Amino acid sequence: MAGKRAKTFTIRFEQAEEGGYVVSIPELPGCVTEGDTFAEALEMVKDALEGLLAVAIEEGDPIPEQFRELVEELVPSSVLREHPERAGQAARSQAR
Repeated sequence: MAGKRAKTFTIRFEQAEEGGYVVSIPELPGCVTEGDTFAEALEMVKDALEGLLAVAIEEGDPIPEQFRELVEELVPSSVLREHPERAGQAARSQAR
């Protein structure tokens, strides 16, 4: 992975009053999920991020810079195959 710059973003875990955790990524409005345990909450936020990126590719919505590198890693290959021009745009935008 030489030459790749690290991208950072925040994953916020908050203990829910009823137990478990509410998890959000503030840089991606609407990316909020929950889990009964910390481990489950972490898996749920990965799934939420994957879903949000996949929908952005499908709809042609912009993907914030710090998440563009994650597109090929997280978005299902079926979505990338269906929308190669949009996936390519995200990758090209990331390369700039």
